[in-house]
Amino acid sequence: MTDKSKLTLDDLLNQAVYSIPDYQRGYSWEKEQVKELADDISNVVQWNDSLSGSSSMHYMGTIITYDTKRQRKYLNTQKPVKEIVDGQQRLISISLFLAAVLYRLKQAPKDDADYNDSIKRYLYCSGTTRINLHDESDNAFYLNLLKNGGKADESTSEPASFTASRLSAAGAYLNDYVSKQSDETLEKIYDVITSNIVFTTYEIDELAEIGMTFELVNNRGKHLTVFELFKNYLLYWCYRNVPDRDKREELTAEINRTWKTVYENINEVKTSDSLVDQFVRYVYIIVSGNVTWDGYKSLKTYLPIRQSFDDDTKKIIDDLLTNLASLSKHFKDIKDGGGKADVVKESILSKEDAAVESSYLSAIIHSGYADAFMPLLLLTRYSLWKRFVSATKYLELLKTIECFIYRTYLIGGYRINYCKNVFYRRASSLWTSLCHDRFVLTEGELQEERTYTCIILIRSCSASISKVEKVIKTPLDWYHTKWDALKYTLFEYEKWLIEQRQPGYPVAVEWDKLDDQMTREHILPLIRTDHRLENCDHWRENWSSDDCVTWINDIGNILLTLDNSVYSNHPYPRKCRGEDENGNRVADKYYANSTLMQEREMVKYQKWTVDEVKQRHDELVEFILKRWSFE
Repeated sequence: MTDKSKLTLDDLLNQAVYSIPDYQRGYSWEKEQVKELADDISNVVQWNDSLSGSSSMHYMGTIITYDTKRQRKYLNTQKPVKEIVDGQQRLISISLFLAAVLYRLKQAPKDDADYNDSIKRYLYCSGTTRINLHDESDNAFYLNLLKNGGKADESTSEPASFTASRLSAAGAYLNDYVSKQSDETLEKIYDVITSNIVFTTYEIDELAEIGMTFELVNNRGKHLTVFELFKNYLLYWCYRNVPDRDKREELTAEINRTWKTVYENINEVKTSDSLVDQFVRYVYIIVSGNVTWDGYKSLKTYLPIRQSFDDDTKKIIDDLLTNLASLSKHFKDIKDGGGKADVVKESILSKEDAAVESSYLSAIIHSGYADAFMPLLLLTRYSLWKRFVSATKYLELLKTIECFIYRTYLIGGYRINYCKNVFYRRASSLWTSLCHDRFVLTEGELQEERTYTCIILIRSCSASISKVEKVIKTPLDWYHTKWDALKYTLFEYEKWLIEQRQPGYPVAVEWDKLDDQMTREHILPLIRTDHRLENCDHWRENWSSDDCVTWINDIGNILLTLDNSVYSNHPYPRKCRGEDENGNRVADKYYANSTLMQEREMVKYQKWTVDEVKQRHDELVEFILKRWSFE
């Protein structure tokens, strides 16, 4: 590592053009970190004002770079291209802040100020950003934000990636922050950003040295993920234990390629920063056989720092990198409900089987209880891809897992960790046997049989269908005590009705919106705590208070809907057919013309009394017992 130096933003940006390596995570700062940055810089302005305009310097942390030995033309000058190894979150955020400031100042420029030159100097020039994100679409989105003061213009499509969504949120916050400041204050903020904030900078001499620095520098903002720390540890491990420079650089490059692959896969479905750490935990459980997880410490234990680089160790590292890369694709597809029509589906699953896989995987993910089975899912889908497991046995396992989740967790009420370690250990055992037998398996007979034993194991641990029936056969307050099971059941019921009545018809309500109260419709309306239906003679005439209490929150009385406000406390004829008590049309929106199949099904009930709710309850119980049977 070269000697450290302290540079202002002006010094830093004008000595090179920068890029984010493709093995790094994308931009991930949230409002908390962005607000802290903006407040820090504004506090420097206030501090300087209190000292009669003096220009005190403010330390903003460490920037670590790696000289790629390449050059790129910027502002008509060839500049060295340096990768930002650490500090990208701060620099990207500062650039968005500066873009918002300059966008405002350009609207009321001073005669002696040329903000266009500042934009070119610090942000972008001729469509090229001073700091380039490794993903082209993300970089184009970032450039658009810089051009528009942090806010995307109307012609720009919605953020297409996790990185773009975080950039959009940060840019919008900083644009709003700047809009509340005076022009005089913005000029001072501009001066502080470009001339009064200082970074300690280090330049890495070789890529393997990267890992050695990460835990030694000040990481301002969001903490590194376990996955990032592990990459840095591997790089440090190489630097310390691989004496041959060529072999060290070769292994370092493979580590970086692996991390690039994993990030590319997981970023397609990324919903939080923790998702990549979840993935690496599952891989660790599979390959190590250890179900106890202590984050970064567990990974360091798996590959101790004091270990010679012999053939066995190299194989451990090579296998780990190969498995991370290959399993990340299956993790992406599992989280994405089967993924797109990829090579796996085209070569392994028929179109019909792919649809079945997608249905089961989506349901498993929707349940919120996939964690206990994720190592098994990863391993079995990988085995399917390797042709060690048949499509039939793979789909049977998916069905078994989904039934277990519904019967045991959602209806049975078992705790989320029930049998989890049992399933984790079985996944690791299967992995060990697969690795041992991979060269002797002809058509996957052994792995097929082991998969079947997993199915038997899961079924033996599951709540029985008789227990499910016992829970649901009598009226139950699903709304308050089984809400997760309620929305899951009704969503799957909607899918089943579509398959029965109109195959290929899309589900009209999105799963992610089912927690919105507007998607829940009580046919018999909700009542007050005194159990009386106020201002509604129709319901008071047909329902006693005791019957209301018994059935109001039972699954037989609840529908999925798109907007329950249109139904309110209206009488059943209006809710169902848009009619008043005399058969006159009085509403435009009603069950019978809904885009949801279960609402349209209500037309078979001419009225809604205890008899009808009992009938619908029994029909749903029958559906549940058939849908979540192992047979």
